[in-house]
Amino acid sequence: IGEGWTCTVTDGTGVVVPKATDSTHPGTASVNYTCTWTGTGSPSYTGTNTATITWDAAAAHTTNNSATATAGFTLTSRARPTRPST
Repeated sequence: IGEGWTCTVTDGTGVVVPKATDSTHPGTASVNYTCTWTGTGSPSYTGTNTATITWDAAAAHTTNNSATATAGFTLTSRARPTRPST
């Protein structure tokens, strides 16, 4: 999602996407993921999420073996508690 972020997909291998029912209703699947800010400075909490999907083209009888999709996102920050100074 951008420089400084590390994202991990949970159980993303072996996901089966059902076939499209027609040209306007493609098959869809969802996976969960978490992202952690590992950069320096202040992270951006809005942007574009890019996912690349790969498959076995021969088994799927397709000419391509991958596709890329994008979606806008807005993240919320979970503030860490601070200890009061004494």
